[in-house]
Amino acid sequence: MDITYRLYDYGRPRELHLDEAIAVAKLAPYDMKYASEIALDETTSLSGSFSGSLPICLFQIIGTDDEIVPKTASKEWQVIPLEGSVTVRGKLIRAGECGICQHYADIDLAKTEGRSLPAR
Repeated sequence: MDITYRLYDYGRPRELHLDEAIAVAKLAPYDMKYASEIALDETTSLSGSFSGSLPICLFQIIGTDDEIVPKTASKEWQVIPLEGSVTVRGKLIRAGECGICQHYADIDLAKTEGRSLPAR
């Protein structure tokens, strides 16, 4: 069973689930056996091996080296440049901003010199 408790909703008037979330929270330090590190200069999948069945796939792309990213349609692609900028559907997206589109082809990394995080 997959349950999500809404803790914050960016000012929208939807019900929060604070009591339920606190009731099931594990009040212990994070078990570091689940932690991993990635090289800051390496294009890689941050979701493990790509699987079309994963609900979210996140990639770290260095410059324009995006060969590991599946170019398939998705309900939504999001990209956050960590350094420099990317273009999404013709709009410049700067470091720290987020661009959203339906097709990976709408993301243009041609002028990217740093790292970006596309996710589907």
